[in-house]
Amino acid sequence: VPAAIGISNQRESVVGWDRNTGRAIGPVVIWQCRRSAAFCESLRELGHQDLIFERAGLSIDPLFSASKMRWLLDHTDSGHERAAAGEICFGTIDSWLVWNLTGGRRHVTDLSNASRTQLLGLQSGAWDSELLDVFGIPASTLPDLEPSSGVRCETIARDGLAPGIPIASQVGDSHAALFGQAGFRPGAIKATYGTGSSLMTPTPRLVHSNHGLSSTVAWAFGARTT
Repeated sequence: VPAAIGISNQRESVVGWDRNTGRAIGPVVIWQCRRSAAFCESLRELGHQDLIFERAGLSIDPLFSASKMRWLLDHTDSGHERAAAGEICFGTIDSWLVWNLTGGRRHVTDLSNASRTQLLGLQSGAWDSELLDVFGIPASTLPDLEPSSGVRCETIARDGLAPGIPIASQVGDSHAALFGQAGFRPGAIKATYGTGSSLMTPTPRLVHSNHGLSSTVAWAFGARTT
């Protein structure tokens, strides 16, 4: 039996599911999917670019999770009404796994994954009400926020999995790689060569740049966020 479970996941892919049955309301919308491009363009036309960039640290793009959530609500029967009534959950893949591993006892994510949704306020470290309004996502659909490391729940007995195994970490994949390669100090750079290529470096303070850079949470331990 493992001592604990840690989950590292692709950050922006989104699952929506029924809170009562646990069944997905549709296939996962993966990070590469551009189906929400028209909605993103409407946000630009409405002048929301500066607000989203200032609060979330990310430019408007179908890559990020919030517009995918909105697409799912728009294309699910009574999706908006069901979400407003608390019947729908949204989460990145880590949240979906934890929900299933705990039998629906916890709907939770960490700050590294949450910061890639475009719904987290980087300054507050909480779901941002103005961003939720812009994207039309009810707060009740979203997971609880936890540090990247720390026990948040335990497994149930399911499909050969033993009960009572602590789930002790959730963290985005690129963030986990930055940590695993000891990129703890400003100036350390982690390069990713995969389906997408990227560079990540920790910064001593929140940075906003108009040169195509994104600001995001690297990881969080207790009250300390990087």
